[in-house]
Amino acid sequence: NIPVGTYTMVQPASGGMAFFSFMSTRFLALTGLEREEAASDPMKGFACVHPDDFDEWVRKNQWVFEHRIPFCEECRVVVKGEVRWIIAESVPRELPDGSVVWEGVLQDITARKVAEEKLAESESRYRSFFHMPLVGTAILSEGEDWVAFNEQTLVILGRTEEELRAVPWQQIVHPEDRPRDREQTERMRRGQSEGSTEEVRILRADGRMAYVLVSKGYGPLDSTGVRHFYVNLLDITERHRFQEE
Repeated sequence: NIPVGTYTMVQPASGGMAFFSFMSTRFLALTGLEREEAASDPMKGFACVHPDDFDEWVRKNQWVFEHRIPFCEECRVVVKGEVRWIIAESVPRELPDGSVVWEGVLQDITARKVAEEKLAESESRYRSFFHMPLVGTAILSEGEDWVAFNEQTLVILGRTEEELRAVPWQQIVHPEDRPRDREQTERMRRGQSEGSTEEVRILRADGRMAYVLVSKGYGPLDSTGVRHFYVNLLDITERHRFQEE
């Protein structure tokens, strides 16, 4: 009745591959194995292991049996046509007759694996977002301080990382453009707008002015109950100069 699968594998005193001496009902449910078949042949007991993981799984088990050390490994199994992830963990104990028994547990970790894959995918998208060529990408706090930004943001705004973190977004925007930018931000805060795209003049640290196309969006609440602004920056100074000429 234990909610995880439990099992024991016994290695004879003469050595070699261990065999299943006990398999709980939950163990059989997790692996899709038939008790008699798995008990008769340890290799049949591994029949549920995904073909791509099978050889490595057998190799790891053989290594543990040979060296008589604890076992803790993950693999994919195929049960009723469905691929799932399990983790098996056991520890060895020597018996008076010279044989060794590994007493272990088996858990279904499919949900964790799916969550890890989604997290990895999310992190990959996040890295892609922050490494777009020619485009500055940044995250601003509710008060429009800098939370994170890529290298291109520093290039466009003409500041070092230390210089940029020292001033909030509003102080970088040209004074004449600040009211318009602030109004767009307040509209997002009030829920009247999901985002904005506008041209603003930027004051660089070297004193030069740059024209920047700014796309700003107001993100959802994160796990801590905080919202951020997500910003894309594109330097259009050369385009402006060309239009003026």
